[in-house]
Amino acid sequence: MEAFTEAIQMFGDQCESGERYIHMFPTQETRRVQSDPEEEVQWRLEEDHDDKRGLEEEKGLRKEAALESREIARMLNILKPDLVQLKNITDQYIAQYPLADERAWYVGSMRRGEAERLLHGRRDGTFLIRDSQSQTGCFACSVVVNGATKHCVINKTSSGYGFTEPFNLYRSLGELVLHYSCTSLVQHNPQLNVTLAWPALCPQPS
Repeated sequence: MEAFTEAIQMFGDQCESGERYIHMFPTQETRRVQSDPEEEVQWRLEEDHDDKRGLEEEKGLRKEAALESREIARMLNILKPDLVQLKNITDQYIAQYPLADERAWYVGSMRRGEAERLLHGRRDGTFLIRDSQSQTGCFACSVVVNGATKHCVINKTSSGYGFTEPFNLYRSLGELVLHYSCTSLVQHNPQLNVTLAWPALCPQPS
């Protein structure tokens, strides 16, 4: 800003000097020799004025953004104790929920046939999650639906876990299981009108 102010002052002085020179020697030749440099100086002067105004506007916008940022930080600090308390309460409830423990449903590298034998005769909604045999790095969910065991792939992507795009958004298998314990899988497959209700490795109520 200081540099633009000095440049504007300098070019302004040159314009005034040119005008004084023309008035002191008001001949046709003087005007011809002076006109081209004067136009250049005038153009530079206008350009510097425009650039200075642009900087002033940018400075104002940055000041507003800084004020907004400080206000957001202040509000977050006010909310932080409530958020921490809410997270602690949520963690307590999840810890008491059987589905929160992956040891209740994750069986590692179990094969498809073994999963079907383990789930045979179990109630609808009984499920397990195993490493996928067909897609490296992914998982498979085996779940009982209408008395039969069905299988579906769980994708592991950069955005998260899920059965299909754009639903690959769960940060862990645990979050996916908790979500689909309340939401039917039918939205991904019409043959899977079931929720993940009963972990296969937990005792089930009669």
